Amino acid sequence: MQSQSPDKKHVHVTFLGDSTIDNKVWVDGIFKNIFFTWLGIKHDEPAVRVKKSHHWFGWFGPTLSVVENVMDMLPNEAIHDYTNDGFTTKDLLYGNFKDKVFGNGWLSLFPHQWFDPIKKGSEDIKKSDYIILSIGGNDFREFLLSANRLTGEARKAYIQGHFPALLKCIHDRYLLIYKQLRELNHHARIILMTQYYPAVLQSNPLLKIYPFMHEIGQALNMGGDEHEAMNVIHEIMQQTYAAIFKHIADDHNLVVVDITSSLNPYDNHNYISQIEPSGIGGKKIAQMLKYVMTGNQIAGGFAYRFAPAFFEANNQSSQSVASTALSQWVPMHPYDLYENGKLANGAGIKLFAQNKPTLLTEKSVSVKEITNQQPRI
Repeated sequence: MQSQSPDKKHVHVTFLGDSTIDNKVWVDGIFKNIFFTWLGIKHDEPAVRVKKSHHWFGWFGPTLSVVENVMDMLPNEAIHDYTNDGFTTKDLLYGNFKDKVFGNGWLSLFPHQWFDPIKKGSEDIKKSDYIILSIGGNDFREFLLSANRLTGEARKAYIQGHFPALLKCIHDRYLLIYKQLRELNHHARIILMTQYYPAVLQSNPLLKIYPFMHEIGQALNMGGDEHEAMNVIHEIMQQTYAAIFKHIADDHNLVVVDITSSLNPYDNHNYISQIEPSGIGGKKIAQMLKYVMTGNQIAGGFAYRFAPAFFEANNQSSQSVASTALSQWVPMHPYDLYENGKLANGAGIKLFAQNKPTLLTEKSVSVKEITNQQPRI
C-alpha cells in the first residue's frame, strides 16, 4: 500500500480493487519489470514516478498508472492505495497473497505476502472523504481460465452449471464489500467503477474472450438468436450491475463511474493485453474519477458516462457527461462505442451509424465496416 503524505493533506481518497486501478506492471511493461526484479533494482515510489513524468525528458520517464494519474491530477489529496493486480471479489473480502498472479518462477513480480485490503486499510477507509472501488473483472477471468481447460460438451456443461453461480457470488460479495465499507465510514462518498469491455482488436491467447462470450450465449441462451458475442457481453454487464445497483440506489452519497459506457473497446490505445488499461486508457479513467470528485453537479445515486469529446484536451466539461439514475442504468452497447458513437450535448443521445459492424463470432471476424485492421479475437 502506498500513501501520499497524508499528514499534510486534507482530503483523503482510498482505492480498493484490481488492475483496473493497479495497472503499473502493465504500463511499465512486463519484461521491464521482470528485468528490474532480476537485477534487484528498486522501483520508484508513486510520488517519485509522478515527479519524473514532468521532467523535460519526460518522454523517457514512467508511464503513470491510474492511481498515479489521480495523484498527479489532484496533488493536494492524500491517496491511499489498497489495490492489487489479480484480486477478485473474494480476495478483496478475505485476503490473498499479493503474488497470486505474478508469483511463479521468472514471472515473480510481487512479494509473497498475505494482503487483506479492507482490514489493512481500515484506518484509512475510516477517515476517507472518497472511497473508490473497482472489482469483479478477475472473477470472470478466473472462470474463463477454468472453462478453457475443458472442451466440447464438458465445457458447455461447466458453463451451464457454474456461470449463473459465479454471477450470484459476484453479486453477493460485491454487496458485502459495500456493506463493510459503509460500516467503516458512513460519511464518505463511495465511487464505484463499472468494468470496461475488453479490447476488440487485440487478442489474449489465454482467454479468447469474445469467442467465449459466444459460447456462453449458446449455453445459456443469451445474446439473441445468434448469441452474438457483443450482445452477450452487453447482457452480462447489464444484468450483473443492475442487480447490484438495485440494492444500493438509495445511498445518496454513492456515485458510479460508467467505465463500460465510456472507454471505447475499438480503440487499441486504451488497452494492453486486451484486458488491462494502457497508459492512455488509465489516464482517461483517472480523468473520469477526477471529474466525479471535483465536479460541482455530481449527485449521489447516479451513474456518469463520458463522451469521446470529454477526453480531448481542455474539454472536460459537463457538456460531455451524461448522468443516469442507478435504477434506470443501462450500459451502452459495444457497437455504440465505436468511433462514430457520440453523446449529443451530454443528454445521452446515441448518434451512431445506421449500419452496425459485422457480428463478431468465431466464424465471423471480418469487420471492414469498423476498421481496415483485421480484428483478432
